[in-house]
Amino acid sequence: MKTNALFLSLLATAVFSHAVVAEVEVSPTASIGGYEAKFVDVNGIRTRYYEEGSGEPMLLLHGAPWGGVASANTWVDNFDTLSKYFHVYAPDRIGAGLTDNPKTDDDYNEVAMHQHMRDFIKTMKLEPVHVVAHSLGGLSLYMAVEEPELVKTMVLVASTHASPSVGTSRRFSVLKKCSTDEDGQDWYSEWKCRYKALSYNTDHFTEEFAESVRFMNERAKAEFARAKLRSGVGGELHASFYEYRRTMHKRIMDEGMLQMPMMIYWGRNDLMQPLERAMALYDVLAASNPNVQLMITNKAGHFSYRERPEVFNQVVINWINSWRELGVIEVEE
Repeated sequence: MKTNALFLSLLATAVFSHAVVAEVEVSPTASIGGYEAKFVDVNGIRTRYYEEGSGEPMLLLHGAPWGGVASANTWVDNFDTLSKYFHVYAPDRIGAGLTDNPKTDDDYNEVAMHQHMRDFIKTMKLEPVHVVAHSLGGLSLYMAVEEPELVKTMVLVASTHASPSVGTSRRFSVLKKCSTDEDGQDWYSEWKCRYKALSYNTDHFTEEFAESVRFMNERAKAEFARAKLRSGVGGELHASFYEYRRTMHKRIMDEGMLQMPMMIYWGRNDLMQPLERAMALYDVLAASNPNVQLMITNKAGHFSYRERPEVFNQVVINWINSWRELGVIEVEE
């Protein structure tokens, strides 16, 4: 785990090391897409989030670890459609975006991440909520194991930490090709190159999105979090995450506490999370839950929900509606 954390920390630092002049003005809340982020206190953690629409609550959880690179901004292309059918909430996870860093060194771990998600749900009084989680946001799976009553349905999108580590990820070999010390290599080109390796297309990485990332990445709290990661914080829970994951997977398969509808959503062209991991995650979830489905979408990489938002949005809407029609989940009045 420390190796992965160090790699991601250095990745963020390297990507944003080039001096540039922002051509797009970024608001103090780093809001984009014509939406305005808010803040709420979640057990002492000042948490940034978007809120759009009305109806049943839906929680959109972004991926990537602590620092300024990741945030709820990654979901803005999905707000317009999803908010017509759901009351959408998209927070920056603990230590990410403009949400406060963990209060203690030992809280730089995966359990603290999914506990913050749980606390956000309870603070906002969302339970039971439709959870849609990308990559590292898939830690919400373990929140559901601990408190299944919080979750109405769950969609896991290329979920890095929810799935077993099988198959071969090509991310390190591909990302390495983007590193360069050539004169004139600006931070945006390098960053786009890195994400191109993980995306089937990069049209969704607009200048507005890029500048919001740079703004958040340059905050003192983001640098503080990266420094903490480099120092090896996280406590025993961080060091033993893979054992924790195996234990939780065994509970899911043996105890059958997860019976809500669950969908695994994967991009066919995902170089970071190979399809073998989608199948392995399916085997874990479906062992005792008949309401699990696997969706593989073509011409999409690790950010399938951004790369083909119109497809993703409609699949999620139709999928939830189908469970309502079957009477598996209740229809709220």
